[in-house]
Amino acid sequence: MTAVLARPSASAASRPTRAVGRALLAPGIGLAAALVSVIGAGTPSYWGDEAASVMSAQRPLPSLLRELANIDAVHGFYYALLHLWIDVAGATEFATRLPSVVAAGAAAAGLVVLGRRLFGLRVGVIAGLALTVIPQFLRMAIETRSYAIGIAAAVWLTVLLVRMLTSIPRSPALQRIGWAGYALGLAASVWMFEFLAFMVVVHLALVWALRVDRTTARCWLLASAAGALLASPLVVVAFFQRGQIAFLAERGYDTAFNVLVTQWFGTPPFAVAAWAAILVGAITALRAAGRRRATVAVILWVALPTAALLVVDVAAMPVYNLRYPAFSLGGVALAMALGIDAAAQALVARLPRALAPRLPRFAAIVAALAILATAAWPSYLAQRGPYAKGGGSDIRQSSALLASLAAPDDAVVFDREVRSSQRPAMAYRLYPTDFALLDNVALTTPYYRHDGIWDQYLPATELGARLSGHPVVWAWEIRGSAGADVAALRSLGYRTTRTYSVHRTVLYRMERTRP
Repeated sequence: MTAVLARPSASAASRPTRAVGRALLAPGIGLAAALVSVIGAGTPSYWGDEAASVMSAQRPLPSLLRELANIDAVHGFYYALLHLWIDVAGATEFATRLPSVVAAGAAAAGLVVLGRRLFGLRVGVIAGLALTVIPQFLRMAIETRSYAIGIAAAVWLTVLLVRMLTSIPRSPALQRIGWAGYALGLAASVWMFEFLAFMVVVHLALVWALRVDRTTARCWLLASAAGALLASPLVVVAFFQRGQIAFLAERGYDTAFNVLVTQWFGTPPFAVAAWAAILVGAITALRAAGRRRATVAVILWVALPTAALLVVDVAAMPVYNLRYPAFSLGGVALAMALGIDAAAQALVARLPRALAPRLPRFAAIVAALAILATAAWPSYLAQRGPYAKGGGSDIRQSSALLASLAAPDDAVVFDREVRSSQRPAMAYRLYPTDFALLDNVALTTPYYRHDGIWDQYLPATELGARLSGHPVVWAWEIRGSAGADVAALRSLGYRTTRTYSVHRTVLYRMERTRP
């Protein structure tokens, strides 16, 4: 008798393939998010906040420590990491924004993992894709600041917590390692961006939502306390440095439009679609007993940081900035995913039974994500234009133009009548080769020799002696400023011979008419 080997069934043979496919979903979506983000990352010119990052990171470490003892301690961990990165990759816009691009990909991948653990694989995939098209997420992905890293930190710290709550290691040693990792991760997250401390409340809700036993809850509480203790030095220093954000009182950021639209969604069309998805998801999930508690935690992730910042802003001191709640975007995308999934399910329920149930649901989800992507497209293009940052920063383009026009022995004077995030003097540090032929005559103290962020300059009215030997001076003015430097140079014997406009910059070529 000839033996016949039994063939595995089609379904059994396909299981490993499906398992591999599912395992690749998170890194695949993360890679897609990074690829979407990296396009045009080096196109916009640096702006003031990015200049603060780059200049701080380029300081010698002792100088950086002196700065952080005086100002910007909340960004110190990020500056130190960027210091190491610049030594390897350089200080171009693309190079310094690349860590944020990578963090954006990590955040999207982590959200797939988190969504799968809390609500199922489908919701996790939708959440990762939804995050990838949220305009503020795409903006933070090409910013030389810590916000994108903060988004990724919030997501992956939550992934670690959920794993510790639902897949508790049997070995006591592994349990201790896991909770120690959580404590260190929480501390590192707060050191990266102080307001990530709000995630503790979100995580408290997850501990409640997942109905863990008292021992596990106690372990989380002890790990959170340890993380808070490790982060406490930063919190103390930040309290004493709170005056550095006093300018927020004059900006008027805390408006309903900024909170509901600009903060995360950029434009009203995207905001309407996103809030509709969030409301549908919240209402539907809160009615489902199996998802109710986890949904409460997600809603807290969305609402708590912004609400807390607004309360403090109104009741105590100015702290609200549109970028500060960016780490809530993981919760925002999850809430949107719940709504998209619920709406697709409701649509399928209304279709005739003769239709295949999975394809219409899949098609409805794809259509919803396509609508979101279409609504995000104008913001995406605008964010990656040459003058996209800081209200139209054009310092790279202006520096290049000035370098092409300047001659040896020419001097340059930078506008000082605008706020620090727009002061063109930062170009002297960000694009140093463009100023090789120019004498920065007003510079008195380089930034790395004192404990502030910026170089120190003399006013143009006091430059008489320093202008000796410079028959030509270039005055770099911001359009709409008072023009005090041009007026001062005229009083010192210079006249305007040519004017060059870039975007918001006006360059005046001024030539001496009398000694």
